[in-house]
Amino acid sequence: MKKTIIFLLFIILIGCNKKSNDVTLNESWENIQKKSKGTVVNIYAWGGSEVINDYIDKYVGKNLKKQDITINRVPVDDIKVIMNKLLTEKIANKKDGSVDIIWINGENFKFAKENGLLWGEFAKILPNLNYVDEKTIQSDFGEPINYLEAPWGTAQFVFAYDSEKVTYPKNHVELKEIVKKYRGKFTYPQSSDFIGSVFLRQLFSSIDKEAYFRLVNEDLEESQIKKLLKPLWSYLNEIKPYLWREGKTYPESSGKMHELYSMQEIYFTMDYAPLFVESRIKNGSFTKATKTFLFENGTIFNNHYLSIPFNAKNKAAALMTINFLISFDAQYQKQIPNNWGDGNVLDFTKLTTMQKEKFDKIDIGDASISFDVLSKNRIPEIKSKYVEIIEKEWYENVAKN
Repeated sequence: MKKTIIFLLFIILIGCNKKSNDVTLNESWENIQKKSKGTVVNIYAWGGSEVINDYIDKYVGKNLKKQDITINRVPVDDIKVIMNKLLTEKIANKKDGSVDIIWINGENFKFAKENGLLWGEFAKILPNLNYVDEKTIQSDFGEPINYLEAPWGTAQFVFAYDSEKVTYPKNHVELKEIVKKYRGKFTYPQSSDFIGSVFLRQLFSSIDKEAYFRLVNEDLEESQIKKLLKPLWSYLNEIKPYLWREGKTYPESSGKMHELYSMQEIYFTMDYAPLFVESRIKNGSFTKATKTFLFENGTIFNNHYLSIPFNAKNKAAALMTINFLISFDAQYQKQIPNNWGDGNVLDFTKLTTMQKEKFDKIDIGDASISFDVLSKNRIPEIKSKYVEIIEKEWYENVAKN
């Protein structure tokens, strides 16, 4: 009997101890800090860029170690796979998941939000959110954020080209002329790749700006969207025979497309990181003649975010990590082209003169477009619910032909 009582007390103590390690959104930051120490945080992020991977593994990892947190980056090819994993765990009522932080935005955020896959309004309690540009925490591809994710960086679509081989087009009309003139030297990634997907939207915004902005502002039926997209498919089918490999195949990712450009199989490439060419020129993978350009009607801009799943088992370290990632130091280092070249999410009215000067002194190189010019040529993203329709319709109307 005595042994039974002792055993029961032991079980109760374990239960109490486990409960004391839970983190709530009402907890003090000091307590969250304490609970994060000596733990491992799992961040699930797209792993297709060595530059980004190095930023997370080396710079972020080194700085989190100072806070006694170990970061474990889990590379992901398609975030939708993780969305399905979380949905399965939600249905199965799995409370201890393996994902602590997820890199997310757009249609994936909308899916996660609608299916209750995110923890809660965690961004509210991040001390460094006070220094973030308020516009970045309002909506994501038109979807209200409600503090369910925290902004990590800004992205703006840019083209890159070999200036010794070809001139750059200012719009879709000139692009068609160049594609036909330099047969086999242009391509774009499949629509399942996020760069391939945004290329379709970018091209559509140039072909029919009015129709594009209907997708930004209006709630439309799928049949209406399909009708609006017809000129886009006509355009892409017209240039298809002049593409790399005659359009019979498309690069599976932007990374593969960059490789084709590096090998000079194509004269153009593209990305969502506006400073992406600089580090590649410096490491020799891109020719020094590489330059970036925008279409004259502007290019698509959005923010990318970090969130915490509903069943993350290390929410304390997740909060500490995200708070660090939106800090001045982490945002500054991230914008340096060799480290990543990703745009910051900070509110410059809240920075000191010295902090502003540090950003001004970042060398973006001769190949890149300044953030000042980029900011004057932004086009908003469409509603997230339309993105998947465009991606699927490309397969039906272009890839299958």
